[in-house]
Amino acid sequence: MNNNKVFLNNVQDRINDGEFDSYLTLPFMNKKLLMAAIKGKIERRIQKGGTPMLTDAEIIESIQEVKETAGTTFYLLVNNRILVKNDDGTYELSHKAKLALRYFSR
Repeated sequence: MNNNKVFLNNVQDRINDGEFDSYLTLPFMNKKLLMAAIKGKIERRIQKGGTPMLTDAEIIESIQEVKETAGTTFYLLVNNRILVKNDDGTYELSHKAKLALRYFSR
């Protein structure tokens, strides 16, 4: 197994074990998105001739990228009234979004 796969497996284990759960604080932040951000960072590094490993600080940078992506996604969904806030402070799909999903899932 090459260094890339060993490192990715190690990071995946750390993610699955919940080591970074305390950082996943926004809606749409999840372990799958975090792993995709880390893989992307490693792929860019390899393309530039670097090593397929990240420091913990670089993993934290990936978490910040995921947080920015999740925050932007949430903002766009709320701003475009795809998600609406309920009286209890939670969010759900708007009536129009539910209708659209029904239409496109036929």
